[in-house]
Amino acid sequence: MDIVSRLRPFAAWLILLSVIGCSEEKKQEDREPQAVPVEMATVETRRLQETVRGVGTFEALENVSIAAEISGRLVDIHFTEGETVQAGQLLFTLKDEELQQQLEARRAALAEARAELENARRDYERRRELLPEGLVSQENVDRAETAVETARARVERLQAEREELRERRDETRIEAPVSGRVGARQVDVGDYVDAGQVLATLVNTDRLKIAFSVPERAAGAAAVGQSVEVHADAFVGRTFSGEVYFVSPEIEPETRSLLIKAWIEDSENLLRPGGFAAVDLVVGVREEALVIPEEALVPTRTGYQVFVVEDGRAQKREVEIGLRKPGLVEITAGLSAGETVVRSGHMALSEGDPVRAAGDEARAGSGSGS
Repeated sequence: MDIVSRLRPFAAWLILLSVIGCSEEKKQEDREPQAVPVEMATVETRRLQETVRGVGTFEALENVSIAAEISGRLVDIHFTEGETVQAGQLLFTLKDEELQQQLEARRAALAEARAELENARRDYERRRELLPEGLVSQENVDRAETAVETARARVERLQAEREELRERRDETRIEAPVSGRVGARQVDVGDYVDAGQVLATLVNTDRLKIAFSVPERAAGAAAVGQSVEVHADAFVGRTFSGEVYFVSPEIEPETRSLLIKAWIEDSENLLRPGGFAAVDLVVGVREEALVIPEEALVPTRTGYQVFVVEDGRAQKREVEIGLRKPGLVEITAGLSAGETVVRSGHMALSEGDPVRAAGDEARAGSGSGS
């Protein structure tokens, strides 16, 4: 028997053992499931604010209508629309020539009346001194005294008329009652304006305020001094801060809402009175709140659970949630800071399944082939 014939049985046994080994390895793989690729996240602590959202409108600190106090012809305008002016600054001038003429006439008449009063007073004093000597009668003295009173009354009347004319003349100069920005004017030079007619508006935006409403359920949590965060439609992605200065003492019966007003910080003068905004009223702050990505939650019939990664395997755990923020949820029970949870991919998981970070295998393969 040649050597090939002698080795043939051994070769057959080696092939059989190899087949058996591969079968055992396949069975072992069947018994050990592949790790499920998932995205993971760490349980973190963050400062969370508990807020109640309302909607409201910006209001100016002061919004004043500039009106004429007397009728007259408009002869000058001393500002440009949109200009910032100071309190007392001249805005409009009405024609005052006729008033000036009347005022000059009253001044002349007053000077004359004062001279007449002085003459009447001297005449009265002289007659009163002559009365004891019998050189004048009591009747003459009385007439002189009456002349004094008449002259005094004329002086007082002319003084009153002069002051009235001065006031009317001053009213032809229309000044800013407060500092602020002047809006669109309603008149042009040469127009005849009536007393009480609005000529322009003046808006004081040194400080801006917002009036907004929140649901009745928030009434117990609202208080003066609380912070607000304002989101204006004109400035998407930007937040303006403020502070509550007024909380209505009553609920609006028709809307079942509570009116609140707050001062708004706007040092850049970006916001405009009349604008619409959403307002978040801060009613509470959680300094060390546990948070996870909102997508890590798995709803159940009784609440929520998450998959916690322990020793490379996914373990179900019931959790209790608190505040929700965009993309985040507060965990009030069931987790500790630093633990790892499955963020996405949990729909394919069961209790105890091995897991790996999604992309690890691809990166490993890419590294071995380089």
